[in-house]
Amino acid sequence: MKLPDFDKHNGQSAKRRAQDSDRKREDRKKSASEADEKRTREEKRREEEIQEEPNGSSRLAAPSDIPACPQDEIIGLYHEHLPELAQVKLKTESRSKAMRGFWRWVLTSKKSDGQKRANDSDQALSWIRDYFGRVRGNAFLMGQQSSGRHANWRADFDFLLTERGRKHVIEKTEVSA
Repeated sequence: MKLPDFDKHNGQSAKRRAQDSDRKREDRKKSASEADEKRTREEKRREEEIQEEPNGSSRLAAPSDIPACPQDEIIGLYHEHLPELAQVKLKTESRSKAMRGFWRWVLTSKKSDGQKRANDSDQALSWIRDYFGRVRGNAFLMGQQSSGRHANWRADFDFLLTERGRKHVIEKTEVSA
């Protein structure tokens, strides 16, 4: 009995290829798990915003310092002020995470004059109400002024929660009186 290419499939080179393949597979698993660990640490670091103390020193904001995010109220404000835009029908984990991040940002960030946007839940909800009101006053975000690559585009809830959306609303809209 004769087996064609026996050495190719069962010789030293085949053994070396199999070992190399196993080693590379393990390296990829290790790299992926290290990347997941690193990403998790970076996400946690990003979530910790520096807050100033009355004496001028700073400390990291503990999650307990931030009131719970009223997700249903935020969605309600969006629907109330922007009924023409796509409605929120699903509350996915990624959307919930984005709302919590937006909520934390409202409560920890400062305006250009150095004042906090909000100090408590009521102020944060009021700021978010005004934020959605500013969106209404922006023709581009409302899909009324789109052309070229932005034809038929209009903002949606998810976009408005992103850093890019916040920059657009805050920097490119007028505060309504």
